[in-house]
Amino acid sequence: FERFVYVSSCATTGDHPELTETDEDTPSTAHGLYGITKHTSERICQRYAELYGLDIVSMRPANVYGPMERDTPGYKGGTEPREMLRLSFEGKPVLVNSLEGPYLDWTWVEDIAEAMERAWATPNLPEDVYSVTCGRLYSIGDLLEQFQKHLPNFEYRVVPEDEANYLVSGDAPGPVPSNARMQRDFGWAPSTPFDQGMKQYLTWIQENGPQ
Repeated sequence: FERFVYVSSCATTGDHPELTETDEDTPSTAHGLYGITKHTSERICQRYAELYGLDIVSMRPANVYGPMERDTPGYKGGTEPREMLRLSFEGKPVLVNSLEGPYLDWTWVEDIAEAMERAWATPNLPEDVYSVTCGRLYSIGDLLEQFQKHLPNFEYRVVPEDEANYLVSGDAPGPVPSNARMQRDFGWAPSTPFDQGMKQYLTWIQENGPQ
């Protein structure tokens, strides 16, 4: 092969409440099994590249949203948008205990796909790890505002925690993941504004429902 592109995750970075921004050189503090295994896999890729002279790059996608999220044999998770929309499609108002965190860098799936394409097509990469992120954080309140804007009959309310059907951590905003390396080496930055991406995603949701 000419180049091996490993799909890693921004979860490798872990939590850094002391920082305002993180990048690819931020030391990993991952404590969840997902982030730990992704970070370990990056290190394995780097070692194989050193031992055998292979061209390997690890891409760290942000929190991805968009059409086609669904359960598969290898994926049984559910993003915040899908799980809240599932409640709405069951005819229930979404009852949250906070409009704050988790603050996440929601990035449109087609922008992520374009970054992956550039990862294998761009010659002579100077780095072996890249963060693929929109470079901005969005709260649960930002998501709910988009749902209400683009979905007829969508309802949500802020209620006490013991009445919520979707619990929100209420965390304060953390550091913003930087995409400066992606811009420098690939000329890449997300081209789909959050409102536009959400409109496309929610149009698909109306036609297909949360999968």
